[in-house]
Amino acid sequence: MKKHRFFFGTAGFAGLVFVFIFPLIGHAAYVWDRHLPVPDDDPSWKTVARLWDNRWDGGRVIEDLIAVLHGLEEKYPDRIEPCLWLGRAYYIKGRDHAKTRKKSFAKAEAYAVKAHQIDGTDLNAFYILLNALSNCTDREYVHSTYGDWIYAVAPLPTGELLPDMPPSEKWSRAIVLWGQRADIDSLSASAQLFETMAADHPENLLAQMWACYACYNWGEYYTFNDAHDEMGVPLYKKAIAYAEAALRLNPHSVQAHYWRQVSMARKIQTANILTQAAHLNPIMEDLLFCVRENPTYDSCGPVFILATMVIEGGWVCRKGMEMAGYTVEMLFVLLETAEILYPDQTYIPYIHARLLENRDRPEAALPVLERLIQKGPPGPNDPRKIEKTEYYKDGIRLHRVLSERLATIGREER
Repeated sequence: MKKHRFFFGTAGFAGLVFVFIFPLIGHAAYVWDRHLPVPDDDPSWKTVARLWDNRWDGGRVIEDLIAVLHGLEEKYPDRIEPCLWLGRAYYIKGRDHAKTRKKSFAKAEAYAVKAHQIDGTDLNAFYILLNALSNCTDREYVHSTYGDWIYAVAPLPTGELLPDMPPSEKWSRAIVLWGQRADIDSLSASAQLFETMAADHPENLLAQMWACYACYNWGEYYTFNDAHDEMGVPLYKKAIAYAEAALRLNPHSVQAHYWRQVSMARKIQTANILTQAAHLNPIMEDLLFCVRENPTYDSCGPVFILATMVIEGGWVCRKGMEMAGYTVEMLFVLLETAEILYPDQTYIPYIHARLLENRDRPEAALPVLERLIQKGPPGPNDPRKIEKTEYYKDGIRLHRVLSERLATIGREER
Protein backbone atom coordinates (compact mmCIF):
# COMPACT_ATOMS: atom_id res chain seq x y z
CA MET A 1 0.00 0.00 0.00
CA LYS A 2 1.17 3.51 -0.74
CA LYS A 3 1.83 5.42 2.44
CA HIS A 4 2.22 9.00 1.25
CA ARG A 5 1.25 11.69 3.65
CA PHE A 6 -1.26 12.92 1.11
CA PHE A 7 -2.45 10.16 -1.20
CA PHE A 8 -4.44 10.54 -4.40
CA GLY A 9 -5.72 7.12 -5.46
CA THR A 10 -4.38 4.99 -8.27
CA ALA A 11 -6.57 6.37 -11.05
CA GLY A 12 -6.05 9.52 -13.07
CA PHE A 13 -8.55 11.17 -10.75
CA ALA A 14 -7.47 12.01 -7.26
CA GLY A 15 -8.14 10.88 -3.74
CA LEU A 16 -6.71 13.52 -1.48
CA VAL A 17 -4.97 12.90 1.79
CA PHE A 18 -2.98 15.09 4.07
CA VAL A 19 -1.38 14.74 7.50
CA PHE A 20 0.33 16.66 10.26
CA ILE A 21 1.40 16.42 13.95
CA PHE A 22 3.21 17.56 17.43
CA PRO A 23 5.21 17.36 21.58
CA LEU A 24 3.80 17.54 25.66
CA ILE A 25 2.44 19.07 28.78
CA GLY A 26 4.50 21.84 30.30
CA HIS A 27 6.47 22.40 27.09
CA ALA A 28 6.82 25.56 25.03
CA ALA A 29 3.82 27.79 24.48
CA TYR A 30 1.52 27.25 21.52
CA VAL A 31 3.29 28.80 18.54
CA TRP A 32 0.87 28.44 15.62
CA ASP A 33 -1.47 31.38 16.21
CA ARG A 34 -0.66 34.49 14.21
CA HIS A 35 -2.33 37.10 16.41
CA LEU A 36 -0.95 40.60 15.90
CA PRO A 37 -0.69 43.12 18.74
CA VAL A 38 -3.52 45.65 19.02
CA PRO A 39 -2.40 48.81 20.86
CA ASP A 40 -4.89 50.58 23.12
CA ASP A 41 -3.50 54.11 22.91
CA ASP A 42 -5.59 55.29 19.96
CA PRO A 43 -9.35 54.83 19.37
CA SER A 44 -8.68 53.84 15.76
CA TRP A 45 -7.25 50.54 16.99
CA LYS A 46 -10.69 49.60 18.30
CA THR A 47 -11.96 50.07 14.76
CA VAL A 48 -9.13 47.88 13.48
CA ALA A 49 -10.06 45.14 15.94
CA ARG A 50 -13.75 45.33 15.03
CA LEU A 51 -13.11 45.21 11.28
CA TRP A 52 -10.64 42.36 11.68
CA ASP A 53 -13.14 40.33 13.66
CA ASN A 54 -15.61 40.82 10.78
CA ARG A 55 -13.18 40.13 7.94
CA TRP A 56 -15.19 37.09 6.78
CA ASP A 57 -18.27 39.22 6.05
CA GLY A 58 -17.17 40.22 2.55
CA GLY A 59 -18.00 43.58 1.02
CA ARG A 60 -15.60 46.39 1.78
CA VAL A 61 -14.44 45.18 5.19
CA ILE A 62 -10.82 44.64 4.16
CA GLU A 63 -10.76 47.89 2.15
CA ASP A 64 -12.11 49.77 5.17
CA LEU A 65 -9.55 48.07 7.39
CA ILE A 66 -6.72 49.09 5.08
CA ALA A 67 -7.97 52.69 5.02
CA VAL A 68 -7.97 52.89 8.83
CA LEU A 69 -4.52 51.32 8.99
CA HIS A 70 -3.09 53.82 6.50
CA GLY A 71 -4.38 56.56 8.77
CA LEU A 72 -2.54 54.99 11.70
CA GLU A 73 0.58 54.61 9.56
CA GLU A 74 0.56 58.34 8.79
CA LYS A 75 -0.03 59.16 12.44
CA TYR A 76 2.66 56.80 13.77
CA PRO A 77 5.26 56.41 10.98
CA ASP A 78 7.91 54.91 13.26
CA ARG A 79 5.76 52.24 14.91
CA ILE A 80 5.74 48.61 13.88
CA GLU A 81 2.07 47.82 14.52
CA PRO A 82 0.60 49.67 11.48
CA CYS A 83 3.18 47.98 9.23
CA LEU A 84 2.39 44.51 10.56
CA TRP A 85 -1.34 45.02 10.22
CA LEU A 86 -1.06 46.50 6.73
CA GLY A 87 1.08 43.56 5.63
CA ARG A 88 -1.49 41.12 6.96
CA ALA A 89 -4.43 43.03 5.46
CA TYR A 90 -2.85 43.27 2.01
CA TYR A 91 -2.12 39.54 2.08
CA ILE A 92 -5.80 38.83 2.82
CA LYS A 93 -6.82 41.22 0.04
CA GLY A 94 -4.50 39.45 -2.38
CA ARG A 95 -5.93 36.06 -1.46
CA ASP A 96 -9.49 37.32 -1.92
CA HIS A 97 -8.94 39.11 -5.25
CA ALA A 98 -7.00 37.23 -7.92
CA LYS A 99 -6.89 40.18 -10.33
CA THR A 100 -4.98 42.37 -7.87
CA ARG A 101 -3.15 39.54 -6.08
CA LYS A 102 0.32 40.32 -7.37
CA LYS A 103 0.02 44.01 -6.48
CA SER A 104 -1.44 43.30 -3.03
CA PHE A 105 1.23 40.71 -2.23
CA ALA A 106 3.93 43.18 -3.26
CA LYS A 107 2.51 45.67 -0.76
CA ALA A 108 2.37 42.98 1.93
CA GLU A 109 6.02 42.18 1.22
CA ALA A 110 7.01 45.84 1.44
CA TYR A 111 5.27 46.28 4.80
CA ALA A 112 6.92 43.12 6.15
CA VAL A 113 10.30 44.58 5.22
CA LYS A 114 9.44 47.93 6.78
CA ALA A 115 8.33 46.22 9.99
CA HIS A 116 11.59 44.27 10.07
CA GLN A 117 13.55 47.48 9.68
CA ILE A 118 11.74 48.94 12.68
CA ASP A 119 12.25 45.84 14.84
CA GLY A 120 14.54 43.13 13.53
CA THR A 121 13.49 40.69 16.26
CA ASP A 122 9.76 40.60 15.52
CA LEU A 123 8.82 37.21 14.02
CA ASN A 124 5.42 38.48 12.89
CA ALA A 125 7.19 40.46 10.18
CA PHE A 126 8.82 37.30 8.86
CA TYR A 127 5.57 35.34 8.81
CA ILE A 128 3.96 38.14 6.80
CA LEU A 129 6.92 38.09 4.40
CA LEU A 130 6.56 34.33 3.99
CA ASN A 131 2.87 34.73 3.19
CA ALA A 132 3.58 37.47 0.67
CA LEU A 133 6.25 35.42 -1.08
CA SER A 134 3.79 32.57 -1.64
CA ASN A 135 2.99 34.19 -4.99
CA CYS A 136 6.63 34.36 -6.09
CA THR A 137 8.10 32.08 -8.77
CA ASP A 138 11.62 33.55 -8.76
CA ARG A 139 13.80 31.42 -6.50
CA GLU A 140 16.88 33.59 -7.10
CA TYR A 141 15.00 36.73 -6.07
CA VAL A 142 13.75 35.17 -2.83
CA HIS A 143 17.09 33.77 -1.71
CA SER A 144 19.28 36.66 -2.88
CA THR A 145 16.98 39.26 -1.33
CA TYR A 146 15.85 37.44 1.82
CA GLY A 147 18.27 34.54 2.24
CA ASP A 148 20.03 36.11 5.23
CA TRP A 149 16.70 36.78 6.94
CA ILE A 150 15.45 33.25 6.23
CA TYR A 151 18.57 31.63 7.68
CA ALA A 152 18.61 34.02 10.63
CA VAL A 153 15.15 32.95 11.85
CA ALA A 154 15.59 29.24 11.06
CA PRO A 155 14.60 26.95 12.53
CA LEU A 156 11.20 28.43 13.25
CA PRO A 157 9.52 27.35 16.48
CA THR A 158 7.28 24.31 16.31
CA GLY A 159 5.30 22.36 18.86
CA GLU A 160 1.87 20.98 19.57
CA LEU A 161 -0.64 21.80 16.87
CA LEU A 162 -3.32 22.58 19.44
CA PRO A 163 -3.11 24.65 22.62
CA ASP A 164 -3.13 22.92 25.99
CA MET A 165 -6.46 22.45 27.69
CA PRO A 166 -6.99 23.78 31.24
CA PRO A 167 -5.37 21.59 33.91
CA SER A 168 -7.36 18.55 35.00
CA GLU A 169 -6.69 14.97 36.03
CA LYS A 170 -7.86 13.58 32.67
CA TRP A 171 -5.88 16.14 30.70
CA SER A 172 -2.70 15.33 32.63
CA ARG A 173 -3.07 11.61 31.94
CA ALA A 174 -4.03 12.11 28.30
CA ILE A 175 -1.20 14.46 27.40
CA VAL A 176 1.46 12.26 29.03
CA LEU A 177 0.21 9.30 27.00
CA TRP A 178 0.04 11.53 23.92
CA GLY A 179 3.72 12.31 24.27
CA GLN A 180 4.36 8.56 24.03
CA ARG A 181 2.13 8.05 20.99
CA ALA A 182 4.82 6.33 18.95
CA ASP A 183 3.58 3.32 20.94
CA ILE A 184 0.14 2.21 19.73
CA ASP A 185 -1.11 1.37 23.23
CA SER A 186 -0.31 4.89 24.43
CA LEU A 187 -1.80 6.40 21.28
CA SER A 188 -5.09 4.52 21.63
CA ALA A 189 -5.31 5.19 25.37
CA SER A 190 -4.72 8.93 24.91
CA ALA A 191 -7.29 9.10 22.09
CA GLN A 192 -9.91 7.41 24.25
CA LEU A 193 -9.25 9.87 27.07
CA PHE A 194 -9.56 12.81 24.67
CA GLU A 195 -12.85 11.37 23.42
CA THR A 196 -14.13 11.15 26.98
CA MET A 197 -13.20 14.78 27.54
CA ALA A 198 -15.01 15.78 24.34
CA ALA A 199 -18.14 13.98 25.53
CA ASP A 200 -17.88 15.60 28.97
CA HIS A 201 -17.43 19.10 27.48
CA PRO A 202 -19.50 19.34 24.27
CA GLU A 203 -19.31 23.17 24.29
CA ASN A 204 -15.51 23.23 24.58
CA LEU A 205 -13.87 23.72 21.19
CA LEU A 206 -10.45 22.52 22.34
CA ALA A 207 -11.93 19.32 23.74
CA GLN A 208 -13.51 18.57 20.37
CA MET A 209 -10.29 19.37 18.53
CA TRP A 210 -8.06 17.19 20.71
CA ALA A 211 -10.45 14.29 20.14
CA CYS A 212 -10.39 15.03 16.40
CA TYR A 213 -6.62 15.19 16.20
CA ALA A 214 -6.08 12.09 18.33
CA CYS A 215 -8.57 10.02 16.32
CA TYR A 216 -6.89 11.15 13.12
CA ASN A 217 -3.49 9.98 14.33
CA TRP A 218 -4.95 6.76 15.66
CA GLY A 219 -6.49 6.10 12.24
CA GLU A 220 -3.26 6.95 10.48
CA TYR A 221 -1.43 4.30 12.49
CA TYR A 222 -3.71 1.69 10.93
CA THR A 223 -3.35 3.21 7.46
CA PHE A 224 0.42 2.90 7.77
CA ASN A 225 0.01 -0.71 8.90
CA ASP A 226 -2.23 -1.96 6.07
CA ALA A 227 -5.49 -1.79 8.00
CA HIS A 228 -6.86 1.37 6.42
CA ASP A 229 -10.36 0.29 5.42
CA GLU A 230 -11.32 -1.80 8.43
CA MET A 231 -9.60 0.19 11.22
CA GLY A 232 -8.51 3.54 9.82
CA VAL A 233 -11.66 4.75 8.06
CA PRO A 234 -13.95 4.50 11.14
CA LEU A 235 -11.47 6.63 13.09
CA TYR A 236 -11.25 9.22 10.31
CA LYS A 237 -15.04 9.42 10.36
CA LYS A 238 -14.87 10.12 14.09
CA ALA A 239 -12.23 12.80 13.51
CA ILE A 240 -14.48 14.49 10.93
CA ALA A 241 -17.41 14.47 13.35
CA TYR A 242 -15.31 16.09 16.08
CA ALA A 243 -14.00 18.74 13.65
CA GLU A 244 -17.55 19.55 12.59
CA ALA A 245 -18.60 19.84 16.23
CA ALA A 246 -15.75 22.33 16.68
CA LEU A 247 -16.85 24.28 13.61
CA ARG A 248 -20.35 24.58 15.00
CA LEU A 249 -18.76 26.26 18.02
CA ASN A 250 -16.44 28.44 15.93
CA PRO A 251 -16.90 28.48 12.13
CA HIS A 252 -13.60 30.32 11.75
CA SER A 253 -11.31 27.85 13.53
CA VAL A 254 -8.25 27.22 11.36
CA GLN A 255 -7.47 24.02 13.27
CA ALA A 256 -10.98 22.64 12.72
CA HIS A 257 -10.96 23.41 8.99
CA TYR A 258 -7.46 22.00 8.64
CA TRP A 259 -8.08 18.71 10.41
CA ARG A 260 -11.48 18.21 8.82
CA GLN A 261 -10.02 18.32 5.31
CA VAL A 262 -7.10 16.12 6.36
CA SER A 263 -9.48 13.54 7.80
CA MET A 264 -11.85 13.68 4.82
CA ALA A 265 -8.92 13.12 2.49
CA ARG A 266 -7.67 10.13 4.45
CA LYS A 267 -11.16 8.65 4.60
CA ILE A 268 -11.57 8.61 0.81
CA GLN A 269 -8.06 7.67 -0.25
CA THR A 270 -9.15 4.17 -1.40
CA ALA A 271 -12.69 5.17 -2.41
CA ASN A 272 -14.01 5.14 -5.96
CA ILE A 273 -13.63 8.06 -8.32
CA LEU A 274 -17.16 9.38 -7.84
CA THR A 275 -16.77 9.44 -4.06
CA GLN A 276 -13.45 11.24 -4.37
CA ALA A 277 -14.97 13.79 -6.75
CA ALA A 278 -17.87 14.46 -4.37
CA HIS A 279 -15.41 15.38 -1.62
CA LEU A 280 -13.23 17.73 -3.69
CA ASN A 281 -15.16 20.95 -3.09
CA PRO A 282 -15.50 20.64 0.71
CA ILE A 283 -11.85 19.65 1.00
CA MET A 284 -10.75 22.59 -1.15
CA GLU A 285 -12.98 25.01 0.77
CA ASP A 286 -11.32 24.01 4.03
CA LEU A 287 -7.87 24.20 2.45
CA LEU A 288 -8.46 27.65 0.96
CA PHE A 289 -9.68 28.90 4.33
CA CYS A 290 -6.40 27.74 5.89
CA VAL A 291 -4.33 29.27 3.08
CA ARG A 292 -6.09 32.59 3.65
CA GLU A 293 -5.99 32.63 7.44
CA ASN A 294 -2.79 30.83 8.43
CA PRO A 295 -0.73 29.30 5.60
CA THR A 296 2.19 28.52 7.93
CA TYR A 297 0.11 26.33 10.27
CA ASP A 298 1.79 22.96 10.82
CA SER A 299 5.11 23.94 9.25
CA CYS A 300 3.51 25.32 6.05
CA GLY A 301 1.10 22.39 5.91
CA PRO A 302 -1.09 23.76 3.08
CA VAL A 303 2.00 23.85 0.85
CA PHE A 304 2.54 20.11 1.42
CA ILE A 305 -1.05 19.45 0.47
CA LEU A 306 -0.85 21.43 -2.75
CA ALA A 307 2.46 19.83 -3.75
CA THR A 308 1.01 16.37 -3.27
CA MET A 309 -2.05 17.33 -5.28
CA VAL A 310 0.21 18.10 -8.24
CA ILE A 311 2.02 14.77 -7.94
CA GLU A 312 -0.80 12.36 -7.25
CA GLY A 313 -3.78 14.03 -8.87
CA GLY A 314 -5.24 14.55 -12.29
CA TRP A 315 -7.08 17.50 -13.75
CA VAL A 316 -9.25 17.87 -10.66
CA CYS A 317 -6.22 18.54 -8.51
CA ARG A 318 -4.81 20.97 -11.02
CA LYS A 319 -8.12 22.79 -10.78
CA GLY A 320 -7.69 22.82 -7.02
CA MET A 321 -4.28 24.41 -7.46
CA GLU A 322 -5.83 27.15 -9.56
CA MET A 323 -8.49 27.71 -6.91
CA ALA A 324 -5.76 28.14 -4.32
CA GLY A 325 -3.85 30.57 -6.55
CA TYR A 326 -0.67 28.48 -6.75
CA THR A 327 1.56 27.27 -9.57
CA VAL A 328 4.20 24.54 -9.48
CA GLU A 329 6.94 27.16 -9.71
CA MET A 330 5.58 28.86 -6.59
CA LEU A 331 5.57 25.53 -4.76
CA PHE A 332 9.23 24.89 -5.57
CA VAL A 333 10.20 28.21 -3.99
CA LEU A 334 8.04 27.58 -0.93
CA LEU A 335 9.21 23.99 -0.40
CA GLU A 336 12.88 24.95 -0.59
CA THR A 337 12.27 27.71 1.94
CA ALA A 338 10.24 25.40 4.19
CA GLU A 339 13.11 22.89 4.22
CA ILE A 340 15.31 25.56 5.76
CA LEU A 341 12.71 26.80 8.22
CA TYR A 342 11.54 23.38 9.45
CA PRO A 343 14.61 21.10 9.20
CA ASP A 344 13.20 18.40 11.51
CA GLN A 345 10.34 17.60 9.12
CA THR A 346 10.92 14.58 6.86
CA TYR A 347 7.91 15.08 4.64
CA ILE A 348 9.04 18.47 3.31
CA PRO A 349 12.19 17.23 1.52
CA TYR A 350 10.48 14.00 0.49
CA ILE A 351 7.56 15.73 -1.24
CA HIS A 352 9.94 18.37 -2.65
CA ALA A 353 11.92 15.58 -4.31
CA ARG A 354 8.73 13.89 -5.53
CA LEU A 355 7.62 17.15 -7.12
CA LEU A 356 10.98 17.56 -8.86
CA GLU A 357 10.72 14.00 -10.14
CA ASN A 358 7.18 14.67 -11.30
CA ARG A 359 8.44 17.61 -13.36
CA ASP A 360 11.17 15.46 -15.00
CA ARG A 361 14.00 16.83 -12.88
CA PRO A 362 15.38 13.71 -11.16
CA GLU A 363 18.91 15.09 -11.09
CA ALA A 364 17.66 18.03 -8.99
CA ALA A 365 15.72 15.70 -6.69
CA LEU A 366 18.78 13.68 -5.62
CA PRO A 367 20.49 16.45 -3.59
CA VAL A 368 17.20 17.12 -1.79
CA LEU A 369 16.93 13.45 -0.84
CA GLU A 370 20.59 13.32 0.17
CA ARG A 371 19.98 16.14 2.64
CA LEU A 372 17.10 14.14 4.09
CA ILE A 373 19.12 10.92 4.35
CA GLN A 374 22.07 12.71 5.97
CA LYS A 375 19.83 13.86 8.81
CA GLY A 376 19.13 10.26 9.75
CA PRO A 377 15.89 8.77 11.07
CA PRO A 378 13.97 10.34 13.97
CA GLY A 379 15.15 9.56 17.49
CA PRO A 380 13.52 6.77 19.52
CA ASN A 381 11.72 9.25 21.77
CA ASP A 382 10.39 11.52 19.03
CA PRO A 383 6.58 11.69 19.46
CA ARG A 384 6.28 11.88 15.69
CA LYS A 385 8.50 8.85 15.14
CA ILE A 386 5.90 6.83 13.18
CA GLU A 387 5.19 9.56 10.65
CA LYS A 388 8.77 10.77 10.29
CA THR A 389 10.14 7.26 9.89
CA GLU A 390 7.68 6.47 7.09
CA TYR A 391 8.77 9.45 5.02
CA TYR A 392 12.44 8.96 5.83
CA LYS A 393 12.17 5.41 4.44
CA ASP A 394 10.21 6.71 1.45
CA GLY A 395 13.04 9.16 0.81
CA ILE A 396 15.65 6.40 0.88
CA ARG A 397 13.62 4.31 -1.56
CA LEU A 398 13.09 7.25 -3.92
CA HIS A 399 16.81 8.08 -3.83
CA ARG A 400 17.64 4.50 -4.83
CA VAL A 401 15.10 4.48 -7.66
CA LEU A 402 16.25 7.82 -9.08
CA SER A 403 19.94 6.92 -8.77
CA GLU A 404 19.38 3.68 -10.68
CA ARG A 405 17.31 5.47 -13.31
CA LEU A 406 19.96 8.12 -13.91
CA ALA A 407 22.71 5.49 -13.99
CA THR A 408 20.79 3.54 -16.63
CA ILE A 409 20.31 6.68 -18.72
CA GLY A 410 24.02 7.42 -18.42
CA ARG A 411 24.99 3.94 -19.62
CA GLU A 412 22.60 4.15 -22.55
CA GLU A 413 24.04 7.49 -23.63
CA ARG A 414 27.61 6.21 -23.64
